[in-house]
Amino acid sequence: MGYITTTITIQVPQSTIFFYLREKYNTQLYKNTFQELIGFAPMPLCIKEVPFSEIEFKDECMNTMSSSFKVQGWRWGYQIQPDSDGKTKVTLWYKWGLLLTLLTFGTAGGQACNELAETALALLALSIDPNADNQTSSFLLSF
Repeated sequence: MGYITTTITIQVPQSTIFFYLREKYNTQLYKNTFQELIGFAPMPLCIKEVPFSEIEFKDECMNTMSSSFKVQGWRWGYQIQPDSDGKTKVTLWYKWGLLLTLLTFGTAGGQACNELAETALALLALSIDPNADNQTSSFLLSF
């Protein structure tokens, strides 16, 4: 099974981060973007939610050759914890199975890395204050 994780620390309230991560798949922008790009909008299933501190999703990948055969898909989640000086620490992770790796010819890890980086950068954008001179955030990626 493949696994990738990163931890970021940002100057955003824990509740704001939680609501963003929980609701981003329900936005019209998300649905319209995927509809335009691939013809449908994947709808991840929330399988675990601990208010303001943890959320986990899964999405089964469909086999385009047979509508009755589902491939072990993705699982991903976020752990959200208060940090020092009013900052919030967010750990993001993705997991995927061997079959998905084989069916994507080894690109599943790269896809997971892209998704993780996009989410981390979106969270980082929530912390940007155009009027602030001294902004600090950290971003650490590990495999």
